[in-house]
Amino acid sequence: MLGGSNSVGGSNPSGTGTGLNYLRTNAGTFVSAYNTQSMIDAVTSVLNFETGSEVIVGQFTFTGPIRFDAGNISSGEIGGCQILMNGETIALLKCDTAQEDMPTVVTFDVVFSPYTRIECNIVNAAEIATFNQTLSFTGRSYA
Repeated sequence: MLGGSNSVGGSNPSGTGTGLNYLRTNAGTFVSAYNTQSMIDAVTSVLNFETGSEVIVGQFTFTGPIRFDAGNISSGEIGGCQILMNGETIALLKCDTAQEDMPTVVTFDVVFSPYTRIECNIVNAAEIATFNQTLSFTGRSYA
């Protein structure tokens, strides 16, 4: 079943956006959230969801600003990500695709308790609409 409309899941159907997606299979329940954001020079909320009655174990993946066209793929910038759990910052991630002396992709492992509010914000060093950065969450749900 796709979506999270049952008693242990959230409320977002499968897809992209700011919410958490649930995929229930015979192998277990998988969760995911995906978001891509163009660079703007302001803090932007990209994921915002509340878990249901389950424990969730997973990983965030933050990809720094990339200009995705053949003529400018070598261009880069600096991006940051803030992950909050129930309003408290639990992680600050930073990627540098300009100097390439830092990782372009950063991961963060996490365990969410039941009924936990998650908010994720990103920010960049400049406003360049042709650069995009991504934040995703993938994991497993245990009722």
